[in-house]
Amino acid sequence: MLGEASVSRQVAQSFLEGCDGKVVHRDLAAAPVPHLSADGITARATPQFNGE
Repeated sequence: MLGEASVSRQVAQSFLEGCDGKVVHRDLAAAPVPHLSADGITARATPQFNGE
C-alpha cells in the first residue's frame, strides 16, 4: 500500500541485497492470494497421513 515507503519492503530489499541464494519475489499487492476455502480452513483438523 505504501510502495517505496513501506517498511516491510525496505526490510525485504535489505535481505535480498545480502542473500546469495535463489529468491522468488511475490508482490501480494499486485497479485493477492485468494481467501481460503472451507476445505482450506478445515484442513488443519485433518489427521496427518503417515504413509501406511
